[in-house]
Amino acid sequence: MSIAPEVIPASEALLRQIARLRPGESFALDRQITTAEFCACAADEGGSELIDGVVYRMPPPTDAHEALAAWLLALLQVYVQEKDLGQVRGGRSGVQTGGASVREPDLVFFGRERLSRMTARGIHGAPDLAVEIVDSADARRIALAKLAEYAGIAVAECWVIDLQRREVLVWPAPGGGPPAESAGRLAPGDVLHSFAIAGFRLEVDWLFQGPNFPRSLAVALDLLA
Repeated sequence: MSIAPEVIPASEALLRQIARLRPGESFALDRQITTAEFCACAADEGGSELIDGVVYRMPPPTDAHEALAAWLLALLQVYVQEKDLGQVRGGRSGVQTGGASVREPDLVFFGRERLSRMTARGIHGAPDLAVEIVDSADARRIALAKLAEYAGIAVAECWVIDLQRREVLVWPAPGGGPPAESAGRLAPGDVLHSFAIAGFRLEVDWLFQGPNFPRSLAVALDLLA
C-alpha cells in the first residue's frame, strides 16, 4: 500500500525555509518573495530583512549595539511622549523601502502627521526619523545602502551612529546630494540637533559612553525644561 507524500502549503514551506536561516545566510525563490509573504513567514523576533525579494538573516547585534539602542529608545520615548510628538519604535519594526524590500532600522520615529503610515503588523511606511547603529565594517556597508533606500522613500531624517569610528552621519545635510556622499559628520564634542523631532538634541559624546550612559530620564527632563 503506497502512502501519498505529505503536501505542505507553500506558505508553510517558506516559513520553514526562513526559520532554518543562520545569521549571514539568505534565501530566495525563482521569483521575488513578496512583502505579504515575508510578513507572514518571518520570525516575530525580528532579525530578518527582505531585500529585492530575497530574505536575509541579519547577524546578531553586539552588546554595545544593544546597550546604545536601549538607552536611545528610552530617552526618545520619554521626550516624544511628554511633548506628544508621535510614536517611537525599536529595532523589530520594519520599514517598506520598495515593492519587495523591508528593512529594520534600529529605531524609528513617526511624527503625528505620519502616524497613518504605521500598521498593526509592524511593517510601516516612511518614518520621520530612521536610526542605524553600526559596530563593524560590514554593518557600516549595510547601513549606507539602507541610508540610500530611506532617502528614496522620503524618510525625513537619518542617523548612522558608528561605534567603531566614533562618529555620527546625519542626513540630510547642507548641500544635498546622495546620502552616503553628502551626510554630515558629527564627532565627540559636537551636538546633534534633530529637525524631525522638534527641540531634541544630543551631545555626541553620550553615544559613545556605553554602557555608562547619562541617565536617560535626567537627560529627557533637561531637554523638556
